[in-house]
Amino acid sequence: MGLKERRIIYRIQTEQLPYRVERLKEISGVDIHYDIDWESMEAAGEELENFDYYVLNHITQAIDWLCSDPVGKQAVQQGIQKIVITTWTTRTRKKLH
Repeated sequence: MGLKERRIIYRIQTEQLPYRVERLKEISGVDIHYDIDWESMEAAGEELENFDYYVLNHITQAIDWLCSDPVGKQAVQQGIQKIVITTWTTRTRKKLH
């Protein structure tokens, strides 16, 4: 992984991720943590620039939609403790089959 990718990951870890974790708590009322396989992100390359929008933001929107009524909010509170994110390469997919 190059310097540029490491800098992007550092920015995600120190700026974007704490904000998104706090937003999930505001929306759902519970702590929901991310488990991100940073090593697998090497395959993403420069696409990491868009990680906050295309991954973290869309997850936040999905949780917001789920918590839009009391039934959904209760389901999230009872069923989601962490969100696991990894990048799947062709090699990883082949190992699973």
